[in-house]
Amino acid sequence: MAGVKLSSDVAQTEYLPAKDWEHLQKKLEKARKICKQLAQEYGLKLFRDSRWPATGIEEKKIFKCRYIRITLNPKYLEDHYIFFELREHSIISFFSIYSKLTVNRVIAKYEGDQIDDEILLLNDLKRLLITPALHKI
Repeated sequence: MAGVKLSSDVAQTEYLPAKDWEHLQKKLEKARKICKQLAQEYGLKLFRDSRWPATGIEEKKIFKCRYIRITLNPKYLEDHYIFFELREHSIISFFSIYSKLTVNRVIAKYEGDQIDDEILLLNDLKRLLITPALHKI
């Protein structure tokens, strides 16, 4: 069976079926468009995961990487329940010698058609991007 290998942050060794992959990627189209728009507006990079349905914004500074991601339910292969999470990850890294995850949290959960609500997504993402307290480690 054709499939897409899962991301390393999803602790499974199974594959996401190709038909599910296509369907879930289509569900993320509006979110991807909003992330691309905000990445350009704030001078950041668009985040895409080739192993798990996700999109987001990536901010890299000298010793810090910050990811704001909209990602499929991490336990989708177990429960087949479709929802998306808005997550924030911050990592401190010193020349590949030292690396530490400093922030790993779920900000919001989008169920059903909420993932298609462009205003909701735009407001949630902008709030994360412009809140100075969330930029601190």
